[in-house]
Amino acid sequence: MIKNNHRLAVCFTLFITFFLAGGQQVSVRTFDEEGMRVYAQQQAFDYMNYTVRPPSIWEQVSWWFQSMLQEIFLNPNTPWLTRIVYYLIILIVLGAAIYYIIRIRYGGGITPDYNTHMSPVAGIAQTTPEDFDQSIAGAIKEKNFKLAIRYVYLKTLSSLAKKGMISLKDWKSPYDYERELQGDMASSYQEMARLFEYVWYGDFDAGEEEFNKGRDLSIKLENA
Repeated sequence: MIKNNHRLAVCFTLFITFFLAGGQQVSVRTFDEEGMRVYAQQQAFDYMNYTVRPPSIWEQVSWWFQSMLQEIFLNPNTPWLTRIVYYLIILIVLGAAIYYIIRIRYGGGITPDYNTHMSPVAGIAQTTPEDFDQSIAGAIKEKNFKLAIRYVYLKTLSSLAKKGMISLKDWKSPYDYERELQGDMASSYQEMARLFEYVWYGDFDAGEEEFNKGRDLSIKLENA
């Protein structure tokens, strides 16, 4: 029964093949023997004299480390004290990594020790509005509207901080200050911070129009 089914399947396949061919002429393709000899002489196709590349130092260290971990954690005969020691080592490494990440993100350890020399807002809490106005006027006089927008933005942050609406921190981003504001002030600040980041960090040219927009937003926030 199985043999008959197999024969029927072969006959059906042949019938479909000839039917689809539709009388088309079949051309025989041959290989270029000279081209095959050229390929055979290349080193990439020399399978008889293949040399195995020795493992690199990094591969050897990686294999040794993997085998050590398997021996410690998968071998039931490993002493429990040895496992505890390695667990402690792993916890110390993870703790050091977390501490390092926090130090980068917040400028210090668990209690941030801010580096005022690295912060873009360092010292603005002690800067008076008159100082900002003088810096803004100097930048406008030099047609440096990009710098003028930066001073306007910093002046706004200083004003909001003195009113207790935000808390200045060296590690905070413009988005962090936006979350401290509410309602229309948050929307106005978002628009101003976006302008500042677009001009200052995006390295785009700014003209008088962009400066006037930033100044109007600053006045709106300061008078709120």
